[in-house]
Amino acid sequence: MFVAGGSAAIFLATLPRRFSRPGEAFLGWVILGHFLLMAILWLFHDRYALVVLPAAIGLLLTGGVSPRPLPTLVFLALFGGVSVVGVRDHLQYNQALWQAVAVLRQRGVPDSDIDGGYIVNGWLHYAHPDKAPRDEQGNILVPGLTTAGNPLRYVIANLPLPQWRVVTTIPYQRWWGRSGTIWVLEHATAPPAPGSEGKSTGDFNRLNG
Repeated sequence: MFVAGGSAAIFLATLPRRFSRPGEAFLGWVILGHFLLMAILWLFHDRYALVVLPAAIGLLLTGGVSPRPLPTLVFLALFGGVSVVGVRDHLQYNQALWQAVAVLRQRGVPDSDIDGGYIVNGWLHYAHPDKAPRDEQGNILVPGLTTAGNPLRYVIANLPLPQWRVVTTIPYQRWWGRSGTIWVLEHATAPPAPGSEGKSTGDFNRLNG
């Protein structure tokens, strides 16, 4: 974060000189416009900034910067290593997340009863609206927005939640950062599903403690 902030400060400080020619001005406004769009749409992941990388490289080269092969290769190697480990950790988490979905499906739970967060709901409900939960008028229910007072029966979470029974847990291991567990939970007011562990709220609180 500090490196990114410092880089942005240096970039903004050099804008008047960088924008001295029409070509440089065009590249600069493309970069600023894209970051503004990212801020408006809340696109905070680094992958959304990759679009501006070619323009940023072109703008940097117009400033007369001389490439230095050795430091460049060192930083590329470090960046590549961090990227590989980060992708591996993300895939481990994603695998555990979808394994939780598979567990519920194997128990006969319909997709319309599963709240798995933004990524899972985007595929189960938004990409396949025929399987999305609906209200009495037939409108699609959005978990976390329109179902705040009436949650779906099952939720996939990063932590145990009060008033939810633990169906099962799925651990995942990370090389970079903290490992964790995916929790598959069933609402305590619903009757236990066949084959579930049926842990009570007391057991749930014990696990949480």
